[in-house]
Amino acid sequence: MANHNSNNTSPTGLMLLKEAQSYLPALYILMVGMGMLFEYHKYKIFHINIFQYADIFDFLIAPFRDPTIFAFILLSIIIVSALYTWDNHMRLNKPARYLKFSFGLVTRSWFKPVHHIAFGTLFLFYLYVSSTAIAQNNKRRTLNQKQQIAIKLNDNEWIKAQLIGKTKEMVFIYRNGKVSILPAGSIKEMIVAGN
Repeated sequence: MANHNSNNTSPTGLMLLKEAQSYLPALYILMVGMGMLFEYHKYKIFHINIFQYADIFDFLIAPFRDPTIFAFILLSIIIVSALYTWDNHMRLNKPARYLKFSFGLVTRSWFKPVHHIAFGTLFLFYLYVSSTAIAQNNKRRTLNQKQQIAIKLNDNEWIKAQLIGKTKEMVFIYRNGKVSILPAGSIKEMIVAGN
């Protein structure tokens, strides 16, 4: 029977743990930046500058507020990481094939920095186009939704509208063909109103 010592930790396990500890903060910062971009476009399409109404906390939770956007951000990071890893694997383990794949440019001195810049630029372009497309889809859903919210204001007036979104301090609604921005403090109650 083999002697198992529970105090021994595999070097691979320690390495993965140390790498995860260094990558998690960077991953979170990347997700917050992407969340800010998606939030910006979500409100920009309604002609709202969200940076005027949101505080830092609103942006720190931005990537987690909408499950669709969270899934999209996570999937994007996984796909780009996989492509980058595959590219490095091909360059290191199959240099002849990679040479053909890169049309021989890999031998040029400027290839590596240009390659990294191109990868980053392509990722940023992808995020911009994606955030714009998701914002347009969100606007279409908001304007076409049958279910409205009923808002009871501090003066006991009730209004019905479509909810665009909210921050800690503000609520953004669409009613009667216009966008309205209400301070959260002016609202007593919000309920789902139906049709």
